Amino acid sequence: MIFELITGSALDVLKQMPDNHVDCIITSPPYWAHRDYGIPGQIGMERDYHEYVSKIVEVFDEVKRVLSPTGTCFLNIGDTYQNKKSQKGYFSDHPKGMHSRHSGGHFQPNTLYSDVPTKSAMLIPFRIGIELISHGWLMRNVIIWEKPNPMPESVTDRLTNSFEYIFFMTKTQTYYFDSSKAKERGVLMERNMRTVWRINADSNSVNHFHPATFPKDLVSRCIDLGCPPNGVVLDPFMGSGTTGIVAYGMNRGFIGIEINPEYVAMVKSQMPQIIW
Repeated sequence: MIFELITGSALDVLKQMPDNHVDCIITSPPYWAHRDYGIPGQIGMERDYHEYVSKIVEVFDEVKRVLSPTGTCFLNIGDTYQNKKSQKGYFSDHPKGMHSRHSGGHFQPNTLYSDVPTKSAMLIPFRIGIELISHGWLMRNVIIWEKPNPMPESVTDRLTNSFEYIFFMTKTQTYYFDSSKAKERGVLMERNMRTVWRINADSNSVNHFHPATFPKDLVSRCIDLGCPPNGVVLDPFMGSGTTGIVAYGMNRGFIGIEINPEYVAMVKSQMPQIIW
């Protein structure tokens, strides 16, 4: 069974992978202007959100190529508010501002654009989703990941955000989907699973190894639904490696791509049962 961790940028590594190579994609790219990971070539620190959208779409052109014709893709993406605070480039509408270990608080990716009013949500997930459809992806569902334990926010003139989007996409009209795993108990009877998934954020690991981690329950649900037994899962933005750890525990293969070598080493240390 394939189990491989690759250090490098998602786009560069994907371009070297063969066509139709994996069965399921489960990933969450860095959100635009949320965190500076201090790695040259990272995605998310573009000064223009249009450039960010273009880069994500370029990566997912390659993702679609390496995905099998019967494959599925679960893409988690977050939004950003159009705002900046004084001269520091911090997002005053984000609960903790711009997270940066290397920029010294002076990097300013958020130029104000005339097409997005100040303080407005930018709807970046939907800008990406529309572009992905135009590039041939089939958008099967927009899933709402509801967080019962959302990150606190100090803003006083809007509500606290307590959900994120997950795009369930395919490259063809016929694909693997385990309908037996898409069942849940309704009030009176078993019913087809709904598109609002109530899953706690993984608060235990936040800021321990990686500041933005997938909850394992979310990953296992995606694998149950969209990855065949003995299939291979790909995460082109591996981060702390939750997708790979869960895939291994569910007897699936895994290919993880991560630009930060520290995270790759950390994931390997968490999986001593594998001979690297």
